[in-house]
Amino acid sequence: MLAPVHPEPRDRETLPVCLGGENPNRLVSLWDIVNRFKAAEFCTRIGNLSVLHRDILSVGVEDCEAWNQIGLEVGAQILHAARNCNQIGLTHAFEEIDRVNSGLAERLNDRDAHRNALRHVRKCLLDELSKRNFLFVAEDRTNFVDNPSLFGGPVREAFPSASSDIQEAGNCLAAECNTAAVFHLMRASEHALRALAWDRRVALPKKGIIDLATWEEIIREMERAEHVIQTYPKTLAREVQYDFYHGAMMEFRRFKNKFRNGIMHTRDEYDRNEAQSAFEHVRSFFQILASRISEQRRTPMVWRGKKWLTIQS
Repeated sequence: MLAPVHPEPRDRETLPVCLGGENPNRLVSLWDIVNRFKAAEFCTRIGNLSVLHRDILSVGVEDCEAWNQIGLEVGAQILHAARNCNQIGLTHAFEEIDRVNSGLAERLNDRDAHRNALRHVRKCLLDELSKRNFLFVAEDRTNFVDNPSLFGGPVREAFPSASSDIQEAGNCLAAECNTAAVFHLMRASEHALRALAWDRRVALPKKGIIDLATWEEIIREMERAEHVIQTYPKTLAREVQYDFYHGAMMEFRRFKNKFRNGIMHTRDEYDRNEAQSAFEHVRSFFQILASRISEQRRTPMVWRGKKWLTIQS
C-alpha cells in the first residue's frame, strides 16, 4: 500500500495524515505495519475510551472546570486513537475519527455529543480490527523479525549476497513458517559454500563455473582441496589452516545431509525445533567462514607465518 499524502497545513487540531511522518510516497511493507502496531497501546486506547464514556455521566455540565478537563481528555483520546489508526494503516477508521473530531469542535459543551463520539470511535476501532488478522510473534522469536544482522555484523559484512535470504529466514522463523525458514537458510548457505570454493581456487571439471556448479560438484572439489592442505609442509600455520577448512566443512555437512536434500526435493517438512537447529548450524557455518574469508577477501593457498595462528579480523 502507499502511505497517505500530507494534506495542506490546517489548524493545530488537524490530525496528521502521513504514516509515521516519513516520506509520504514510499511503499509500506508488511513488517513496517507489524513493527508499528503496539498491541498494548491500542488496547489501552480502547479501554480509555470506554472509561471516559462512563465518566462523562458523573460530571455536571454546571461544573465548568471539571467539564473542561474531561472535554480536553476526550479530545486527546480521540486524537491519539486517530494517530494509532493512521500509524498502522486503518484508513477508514482514521477518516471516521477525524470527522468525529471535527464535529466535536462545534459542540464543546454537549455531553451527549461527547458520549456518542466516544462510542463511535470505539466502534470504529473494534470494527477495523475485526476485519484483519495480526501475526503473533513468540517472545523467543521477536529478535528474528526483519533483522539484517541475524548472524552477526561480521557475517553481514562478509557475505552481503546472503543477507536477503538470512533476513527472510528470520522472518519465516518469527512467523512459524518453519519449512520456509529452512529453505531460505539453504539458499543462504549456498553463497557461503561458493565463497569457500572461490577461496580455495577450486577448479571444476571441463572449466565449469562455480556459480553454476551443483553442491555435490563443489563439495567433491572442496574435499580434494582439504586433502591437499594435509600435504603442505608441517607447520603450526598448516594445522590452523586445516582445522579451519575441516571445521567449516564438518559444520556444513551437519546441516547439508539433514536439511538440504530434503527441502530441495520436497521430501520433508520441518517443525519448530528442526528449523531452529538448521538456523544454528547455518549460522555457525557462516561465523566460521567470516572469521577468515568473505565474498571479497580470500586467503593464500598456503598459510605461512604467525599471523595465521590467530583469527583474522
